[in-house]
Amino acid sequence: MPEAPLPFDLPDPLPGIYYDPRPDTLDVIQFTDPMCAWSWGSEPVMNAVRARFGEEGRLRIGFIMGGLVADARRLSLGATAPLGPKPIPLDQANNTLARLWADSTEQHGMPINTAGFAPFSEGHTSSFPLCHAVKAAQIISEGGALRLLRRLREATLVEGQPTLRPETLAALATQVGLDPMRFREHMDSGLAEHLFDIDRRLALRYGALGFPTFLLRYNEYHALMHGYQSIEIMEQAIDVITAKELRPTALPITVQAVGDFVKTITTTETTCATEVAAAFNIHLEDAHSMLVALGKAKKNKE
Repeated sequence: MPEAPLPFDLPDPLPGIYYDPRPDTLDVIQFTDPMCAWSWGSEPVMNAVRARFGEEGRLRIGFIMGGLVADARRLSLGATAPLGPKPIPLDQANNTLARLWADSTEQHGMPINTAGFAPFSEGHTSSFPLCHAVKAAQIISEGGALRLLRRLREATLVEGQPTLRPETLAALATQVGLDPMRFREHMDSGLAEHLFDIDRRLALRYGALGFPTFLLRYNEYHALMHGYQSIEIMEQAIDVITAKELRPTALPITVQAVGDFVKTITTTETTCATEVAAAFNIHLEDAHSMLVALGKAKKNKE
């Protein structure tokens, strides 16, 4: 029996750098979910890679949405993790996730506000709407999707906003400059959800069962890296896969350079010293001092 036609037209090609390989270009693609604390903890690494290797225009950063929590009442983490044998209360699911995320921040250094952390509530029991939102943004523009992905991580893990609610997702999409009408259209039509389903199947194909997982691709070569990676390990992997054809650029350690770096990664005042330290290869205390100096410079201009 033939499948029923989809109620929307699929983009051709599908959105995302995965479907648009380019010669002599390094693609760093992250399998992720906006609610994943370890993916949030990888922001310093991704931003450092972008800052150090992006100068020649031969680097692209992308993502594939894997889906972290299918149903918080049967809490399971990852693309294929089975649902638990019986439902658990949502407050227990929230507390379990908060405890796991608190443990993670001690290792990756990015802030997570676990006090009162409660992303799940009645009618909002899956992290998948966050993934749908990123896919809806990606249809509009790849850059907009990257901005929204960052903003969703901030809003969910640092600010504690109810990001599973449609009105919150729409507000955040507008905040990062996406057309609100087009965003809602892609969310409501089912197109974003369908593209997310394609992403999930891709994650299964690559064995990306936990997040983050990184796919590095350069010409005919590719490498898969599972789990959180330090900037040192990531740079070693880039050296190997590109045969050192792409070399990192040392960034000037100035307040102006830090300001330029901050503008590339977020629309809010949430850049962390951990991110500056990774990108500029400086001590955490020095990175904090640079951010303080940047804040003072901004105030003097106001």
